Amino acid sequence: MHLWAQIRVQETTALKSSTLSRQSNSVSCCFCDISLSLVVESASPKMMSFEMNDRKKIGLGLTSFGVLFSILGIIFFFDKGLIAMGNILFVSGMTLTIGLKSSVQFFMRPSNFKGTISFGAGFFLIIIGWPIIGMLVETYGIFVLFSGFWPTLGVFVKKVPVIGWVFQQPYVRSLFESRRGKRMPV
Repeated sequence: MHLWAQIRVQETTALKSSTLSRQSNSVSCCFCDISLSLVVESASPKMMSFEMNDRKKIGLGLTSFGVLFSILGIIFFFDKGLIAMGNILFVSGMTLTIGLKSSVQFFMRPSNFKGTISFGAGFFLIIIGWPIIGMLVETYGIFVLFSGFWPTLGVFVKKVPVIGWVFQQPYVRSLFESRRGKRMPV
């Protein structure tokens, strides 16, 4: 009975302070150590659903460099080397960010076939030496692929302080609401 009372006091202290070090409140019994570790886990805050681990950080970096290289390729008179590097970095970064399985499911979804084929054909046109036509075809593919995310992006942009005010104006709001589609989860 005395051991149970000691554990109960430690559990109450752990829940109140929520910063518990395991060494300072350990009990000599192995069973008590296990129950104490459960209290520590329940006192810790819950994790977000989109946890930012190292793989996702690298993926976001690669995606950013992909966009940067593509922009530089356009600035430097449609340099096919920079644009091709940008495409490779963009696709590999997106794959690292959301995962291989999710990327394959995203690109192979029947509603995204037109965008996937357009993006691939544009990349092929860039590689064979037609960067302007390739970029136009790729841009069309990107707009078709990510068309489900535009409403979600619109909701986010409306919450940005200065830009949100512009999107709250009646004319701009009516323009976007007329083209409103199904919202995709982020």
